[in-house]
Amino acid sequence: DTVGSALSYTDKLATQEFSASGTLVAELIARTATDPLKTAVFSCTPTAANMATCLPQILTTFMPKAWRRPVTSAEVSTAAAVGTMVLTTAQASTATGGTDPATAAVTAALQYVLMSPNFLYHVELGSPAIVPASSAATPLSDYELASRLSYFLWSSMPDAALTQAAAAGQLANGTGIPAQVSRMIADPKFSGFMAGFVDQWIGVDTISTSVAPDPMVFPNADQTLIASIGSETEAFFTNLITTK
Repeated sequence: DTVGSALSYTDKLATQEFSASGTLVAELIARTATDPLKTAVFSCTPTAANMATCLPQILTTFMPKAWRRPVTSAEVSTAAAVGTMVLTTAQASTATGGTDPATAAVTAALQYVLMSPNFLYHVELGSPAIVPASSAATPLSDYELASRLSYFLWSSMPDAALTQAAAAGQLANGTGIPAQVSRMIADPKFSGFMAGFVDQWIGVDTISTSVAPDPMVFPNADQTLIASIGSETEAFFTNLITTK
């Protein structure tokens, strides 16, 4: 599932991702003004009148979380420009019963962030950033290492503690990695590593559909036993890795 050379990107997948991002943004916007998930992103209430100041403020909060690294003012400006363009278009439209222009603008800007390669891919440019066409090796940045650790061990984005370690420069020099790995392995999200790596490595993720023991030879090998092979294997490797 994580070998880049075995994966592909299609128009259909892009269409599905665009639809999914729109659904997520719409669900967020529809939440009440005091909902903690909404207030974590919307530090102001965007309107057509305050869009020039409110939208960059929202993006400045949202983009570093989505892109898993600090963002530049130019990157925020580019995302805000997408929203501003949609706002202008919506305001100029004579159609009735359409989406509120301010809502359309914010939706477009947030969708831009979620459709960016910085969100969809593991972008690794190194620190300092590698020169195009260069074959020289360059070390990963703290934030790139945080992303590698998180998606490797958790199959998810870095949490606040891992992001703080990256901000403090504790990963690129290696000093903070052992403590982070120990913390992450002890977290319930580590089960995602077992399901994603061990199951595919040993092949127990397909055993219930690919194995059919002869009931005359193995009378006790029922579906309950076969289904338990995967969880037993995961439990064994979890114990092997987490037990000191």
